Amino acid sequence: MDNISALRDIMAQDGFAAQRQCARKHASPIIEGWVGLKAHLASSPTLATTKIKPTWSALRDSMSLDMLNAIISGTVGKVGVFSALSNKDFCFKRPSGKYEVGRPIGFDHKNAIALADEIKLLKGKPMPKIDTSGFDAALTLSELIEGIDDIAHRGSDPLTTIAEVMIDDLEFDRELVRGACDAIRMRGEKDVPPHRTNLGDYYFERVNADAEEPEPEVIGEYPVIAMPDADKAKLIDMTLANADLPAIATLIEQINTETRRAIDWETKAKRAAVPSISVKDEEAVSDDIPSGRVTTKKAYEVFGLKSSAARKLLDFDVPVWVWEFAHPHVPDVDPNYIFRPFELFRVLYAIITNQRCYLHGHTGTGKTTLVEQVAALLMWPVVRMNFDSEITRMDLIGRDVLTSEGGATVSNFVDGILPQAMSGPYITICDEIDFVRPDVAYVMQRVFEGNGLMLTEDGGRIVKPHKMFRMFATGNTVGQGDEHGMYQGARPQSMAMLDRFTVWIKVDYMSTGDRKKLLKSTAPSLDSNEIDKINQYVGEHLEAFTTAKVLQPISPRTYMAFASAVAMFKTMSVPEPIEQALSATILDRASVQDRAVLNGLSNRVFK
Repeated sequence: MDNISALRDIMAQDGFAAQRQCARKHASPIIEGWVGLKAHLASSPTLATTKIKPTWSALRDSMSLDMLNAIISGTVGKVGVFSALSNKDFCFKRPSGKYEVGRPIGFDHKNAIALADEIKLLKGKPMPKIDTSGFDAALTLSELIEGIDDIAHRGSDPLTTIAEVMIDDLEFDRELVRGACDAIRMRGEKDVPPHRTNLGDYYFERVNADAEEPEPEVIGEYPVIAMPDADKAKLIDMTLANADLPAIATLIEQINTETRRAIDWETKAKRAAVPSISVKDEEAVSDDIPSGRVTTKKAYEVFGLKSSAARKLLDFDVPVWVWEFAHPHVPDVDPNYIFRPFELFRVLYAIITNQRCYLHGHTGTGKTTLVEQVAALLMWPVVRMNFDSEITRMDLIGRDVLTSEGGATVSNFVDGILPQAMSGPYITICDEIDFVRPDVAYVMQRVFEGNGLMLTEDGGRIVKPHKMFRMFATGNTVGQGDEHGMYQGARPQSMAMLDRFTVWIKVDYMSTGDRKKLLKSTAPSLDSNEIDKINQYVGEHLEAFTTAKVLQPISPRTYMAFASAVAMFKTMSVPEPIEQALSATILDRASVQDRAVLNGLSNRVFK
């Protein structure tokens, strides 16, 4: 096989989405290089029927993982694809008989049989001979679970091997078999009673909802009262019998059963209080924007918080996006970012309940970064609007633009940033909203209410917000002007506008402990004494700023740069590296008055 390394690369990826993205990368130069493809795409009845754009990239994106692998291996080539493009019979049909929009090519699974054989060779060993007599495609999931469980007990093959045989040789649905095998694992781990045959159906729904194969859900941790030893049990039973009470074993079983039931009901009630997230798959709107879907995961797992208090606070599901390839508007994850549980909880609460959230605090506290890093780990696209006194209604809503079409000048309305963001699954951040003119802010009144936006400039067109559209705002003030005397230009905003925000978060500077963790991760080569000294200076600088002794703030960005400069200057044998780094990152940007105060702080800390 010419492209054996490409197939191995695809198989090595973790999860279906990553495999499909990798397969598209390897298949792209093959598909794009087919001579005559453009003409076939332009005249294809298959694409016309299913309303797919006549481009090679749209054709690639419509193909399944098996089809992409078949093209990469050479099992299916240009001739087979061109034939499918020219024949409407290759379109997918729904059970109703209607053609399915968005899936143009319905290649028969048998076309990939040769590829399946090559994949088996790649695994390095022949598939075992397993007795699968009696299996057919009409089996229900419960019957499939019992059948696979029986095979596993009769032989020595692991469930993963049995699953491969079921999928490759008998052509069972991949997700159906995976769901059955995981249900068997759950039954073994949880000691599920035999009568709970609906377990497989339950887990199959979970697998279909999340192709990344989530861990089996645990209803709760049950405290169990253990039985006393035999001699003690006899004595207790004698006492209980004299009081006409059941034996100790019966009582303990009843207590444990009722405890489990109470915990289950408490857990279900807690989950019922959190709105469920249900949204259709997001279709790609261009070659640069991928299609995606929403899955759910536990909040404490997504954000890597391991303390018992954080797990208890964040023990609920949050929506997580899965994109077919990297979305250009999803922020990058900062591996050194430190989440504070209560601030994180409020941001997630605003997201899952679709409420408008206002974050306020001094400059450098990380208000915008908090929202961006939450979005980064949820894989949620972000639109950030930076507000100032020059922002106008046209910037937000849109404007008429004169263009030339066919030699004539015509006027077309071009959407502003607000309707563009509303039409997609975006978290929109109105940054420094307290600097915008109050009359301009009123443009967003209906949007802050969670309703649509009327574009009077475009004939009264209504822009309805996407189901996964969310809005956040940040400000140095609470919207009532500059109460600190440090933020010139901050305007008092209308109370009617501020009342549309129903979740508020005061973001403070990081604690001493959190700053120390951040500094260690930023400059690991510095010893603990140097880290402590830098941390002490940052704390005193922050106190001087918040008490208006200096007007120059110090943000995490600044003191991370300070620590990095100290580490670098030490390796370069620069004389007095701390003093040089402090001057390069902090002191040389200060005013004369601030520099005098900050010099005093640094001399006290570092000398």
